[in-house]
Amino acid sequence: KDYCNYFVSFFGWFTFTRGSLTYVYIIMEYLREGSLYKYLEDNGALDETSCRQVVHQILQGLAIMHRAGIAHRDLKPQNILISQLPSPGVFELGWQIKLADFGITRTIESRNGYSSVKVTVAYQAPEVDVGGYYPRSYGLTDFFRVDMWALATTAYQLLCTEMPFQSHSIKSEFVARGPCYNAITQRYQTTLAARHPEGIKPEAYQFISELFTVAENRKLTQDCLQHAWFQEKPMILDTDTRME
Repeated sequence: KDYCNYFVSFFGWFTFTRGSLTYVYIIMEYLREGSLYKYLEDNGALDETSCRQVVHQILQGLAIMHRAGIAHRDLKPQNILISQLPSPGVFELGWQIKLADFGITRTIESRNGYSSVKVTVAYQAPEVDVGGYYPRSYGLTDFFRVDMWALATTAYQLLCTEMPFQSHSIKSEFVARGPCYNAITQRYQTTLAARHPEGIKPEAYQFISELFTVAENRKLTQDCLQHAWFQEKPMILDTDTRME
């Protein structure tokens, strides 16, 4: 049930050979509304209530993965698909999303030396260098904290369609509270406020800011699910309703 609620379903695969090449085809669930990224391109930023609902569902999906010892490692709006768009004024027809694209997802069991993958730099945590190398000292939960940085970046993008940081070096300086810290903080709060003249709750700013921090201080999914931003009810459909 959890898999159906939060992850794109996988139905099977087959191969097709043409000449000397063999192709692998994966059969997956079709979600006609497309990705959150495409939705932002076509419709602009989400209002805060919609963003809160979507981020909460992403968190629930990540929590399931992390409890199983699995890190996504490429979380971004392009890899979050819409299974249901909201119907104005009808909570039962609210946002429903599913996580997708597990091409570089990894089961985290032990660490021996460096790990390198082709990740999306814009969503990459500052402790992971631009080549995609993870520090040798990485523990098991550190991979999950990388997902949490990507979640904060995604939440910011959903609210204003822009990226919070223009370069990897600026991210590193920001989390170290370097000279640019106050300027960037003011800039992204000003940008969010301009996109949402109706106002954004302080809890939304707080949720994003608390994840834009050094890895050891970055909260994991279970703590984030208890954040004040998600305590307003109703939040999302319960799983039994979603399955129907």
